[in-house]
Amino acid sequence: LDCSGFVYWSIRFPSVPPQSRIVNHPLYKKINGGWFETTAIHADGLSSTGYFRALPEPVVGSFLVYPDYTGTDGRTHDGHIGIVTALDTTQHGIARVKAIIHCSLGGWHQHGDAVQETAPAPWLAHNNAIAVWYEGFSDAPSA
Repeated sequence: LDCSGFVYWSIRFPSVPPQSRIVNHPLYKKINGGWFETTAIHADGLSSTGYFRALPEPVVGSFLVYPDYTGTDGRTHDGHIGIVTALDTTQHGIARVKAIIHCSLGGWHQHGDAVQETAPAPWLAHNNAIAVWYEGFSDAPSA
């Protein structure tokens, strides 16, 4: 299980077959062959045709995501996604996120459990991180 797999499982995302994490959406197919993962979710949030939409202000239950990227070491690194669990409403944008639950190898190594609730430091370190809302939730926040 990785971070996008955790989100996929958490929202019970509809794909066929259910355990595949391959989705039948042109944007996802174009980006990575249909794989439900951070780079596609990030692009989806910035488009107006997918499963997610970008939010100007994160809310509890929304997601923070950044795509795969090339680091200063010249290597490609995986993006990351997590579920917002607490806010500091005196802040704006993704800086208002106080806590986020996510799945990571670091959580496994440090705590023996890959799923942890932490501060949002990894997302705040990426200037292209965005908050997104899954359109399949019935109680979507207003735009």
